[in-house]
Amino acid sequence: MNNILELESYGKQGWDSYWNKNNFKTTCLMPCSLGDKISKDKIPIHLIERRISYSEINKIISFYFPKTKFFLPARLAINIKRIINSLILKKVINKIEKDKGIKFDIILLHYCYGTDTPYFLNKNKTFFYIHGTLSKTWLYKTTIKKAKTRIALMNENLICCSKASYDDIKNLNMAPKSLNFVLNGIPISTAKKMGMAKMPNKYGEEDYIVFVGRLSAEKQIPQMIKAYVKSKIPAKFIIVGDGVEHQRIKECIKDLNCDNNVILYGRDENPYRWFKNAKFSIIFSSHEGAGRTIPESLAVGTPVIMSDQGGCKEYYRDCPELQKYIIDYQSTDLLAMAIKEMYNNPPKIDDKLQNQYSYENHIDCLIEIFKDRGLIKDYKERQKLRKK
Repeated sequence: MNNILELESYGKQGWDSYWNKNNFKTTCLMPCSLGDKISKDKIPIHLIERRISYSEINKIISFYFPKTKFFLPARLAINIKRIINSLILKKVINKIEKDKGIKFDIILLHYCYGTDTPYFLNKNKTFFYIHGTLSKTWLYKTTIKKAKTRIALMNENLICCSKASYDDIKNLNMAPKSLNFVLNGIPISTAKKMGMAKMPNKYGEEDYIVFVGRLSAEKQIPQMIKAYVKSKIPAKFIIVGDGVEHQRIKECIKDLNCDNNVILYGRDENPYRWFKNAKFSIIFSSHEGAGRTIPESLAVGTPVIMSDQGGCKEYYRDCPELQKYIIDYQSTDLLAMAIKEMYNNPPKIDDKLQNQYSYENHIDCLIEIFKDRGLIKDYKERQKLRKK
């Protein structure tokens, strides 16, 4: 049995079961604030985040290091947060290993979830999972942030969420210890089951197209609304999600006088039912790591119009007939034409494409990376168990 520790970036339905099938025992740490309650299958870890209030910093330090007799000035604590977080992470890992009587073979960290650089962890068995295209994120906005990011990832094992993210790291000359990419996976069987759930209220009775995701600037939701209005299709446009752009999107809907046809639904824990009942979904980001909502939509048989940014287009790499729906992210005219075309001639998503981006495939690829690094015990035995 191999032991893997993961610092999670988001909840994963059924993730553990796929690891277990491959002879892995997983332990999950969940970043949270001191007062948060989390599920029983996760172990809390309280880290200094970039947006944390200064008053919380010394509370966290006191929580993990109760014998500390002094308080750090807030600005100093923020500047050395990587060291503090690394000490906290190491302390928590040591405690888990002692309590469980195990040693972790692999540590998988989701960058950037507080740990940034694990100074005190074994670099051979520690991996960062990169979820975005770094050069387009806040991590690369200023010279200082660029320098911090480069230092943080130098000589580390990196796993990117897409080929585009992988190429981005290579172009930035980060000098990692190792660099690989694995496209996002989702729980296919769970997606299909949740897609059959009843729709809220009267939604689903009329034709609609859908966007599901965070309401943030890079998602370009106002541009999607403008393209939708230009397309003049006889279907509603439902936006499922919440975020900082909510008010701006409301104003855009009002300005375009499309209140009756564009609906801001809000957040829903079950995105799959919205995808399942939609004519098609749209993701039109100005930058994107791999666009997790794309395989979520495809898994329930719903086609996607997507921007040409980041790893989005990689989902259609084996589908030449669908590549005309990969749209220049700067053109609302082309998006409007694609919306009209897909509405009038909806493509069928075959079983192969629906099932291609599964957790099973995703974890198989991760295991190959770990195997190549010599980190998996009893690999031949694991293969025998898998065949059974």
